[in-house]
Amino acid sequence: MKTFLCWGISKLEGLFGLLIWPAMFIIGDKEQLIFNQQGQLNADGWILFLTAIIGAAIPAIFTAIYAIKHFDEVTSYSMLFHLSRSSMLDSKIKYFFRTLFVAGLNWALCSFYCRTFFVYKFIMVENKELDKICMKHFQGRPYVADGIFYSSPTELWNYIHPKVLFVLKQPNSDELLGEDYREYDFETCIREQVWRELLKRLYGIMNTTQSAVPDYTKITERKVLKETFTHYPFAVINIIKDIGAGITSTAELKKYAIENTHFLKEQLDILHPDIIVCCGNGVFDIVNQSITPPIESSGNWLKYNAARNIIFFDTYHPGKPNANNILKEAYEKPLREYSNHLKNKK
Repeated sequence: MKTFLCWGISKLEGLFGLLIWPAMFIIGDKEQLIFNQQGQLNADGWILFLTAIIGAAIPAIFTAIYAIKHFDEVTSYSMLFHLSRSSMLDSKIKYFFRTLFVAGLNWALCSFYCRTFFVYKFIMVENKELDKICMKHFQGRPYVADGIFYSSPTELWNYIHPKVLFVLKQPNSDELLGEDYREYDFETCIREQVWRELLKRLYGIMNTTQSAVPDYTKITERKVLKETFTHYPFAVINIIKDIGAGITSTAELKKYAIENTHFLKEQLDILHPDIIVCCGNGVFDIVNQSITPPIESSGNWLKYNAARNIIFFDTYHPGKPNANNILKEAYEKPLREYSNHLKNKK
């Protein structure tokens, strides 16, 4: 066993060469979780970095001490015979620090992988919780699953601000029952108006400032929409999930919502959004009554629940026919009020 361990220690440089590539891939793939917009480590990046270093220090020291205690296991007898005591001491010191350094790198990577696994193990908590309450609510009946889109950076949901939730009315056909919106990738979304418009609104929300709203005509490019999909996590839920219909009256929608108020409230509590984009007639009224305390309605496109610090966009459904540039209006008017809200809040 001693010989095997010493042999393994002597191969740490090769092991590091193998471990570094997956780590670089993870960092590149999840850079938004680690770096800020200036390319510097953010708070979570520093935590990840420091825990990896601290987690590596002690085992690296023990590894180096073990290696130097059994230096003869990795040194040829001819070397032991020919070297003077001072030369041997010099070799041992060099070997100790080289082992300490290489072992530290390997243990740091192991610590990095462990913490990354631990963090990412829980990135789907919200979706798992949504699945639980849906299974309980529908009791085996088919429905369209929804929540945080899997292909968006879901691990950022609890880190990003604002967290954006789009609330739609219902699936437009019974043929969709059994599907999972969260599994839709960018290529699926780009083909349908509803998802394209949601991505435009998401881009607008994430890039609106106190002084400017992104131009609607400039975010129709595929490249911009794809960057939006891959850079910002977003969630979508239907009020009605188990009945597909192209058109549902506001009265029917509200009747269903009243009968299932607790179910909608549970979903909102799980996702805990900062901005809720209510898409379609009656949707805001339904969502508002599911949040305690509700607020008084107004004619504004933007409504603010100060007690819960939640912003509502009361706007058109993204699948609405684009007569008279109505979709542009549904994009611009809430965002202009949002820009003013940011200015006044500051």
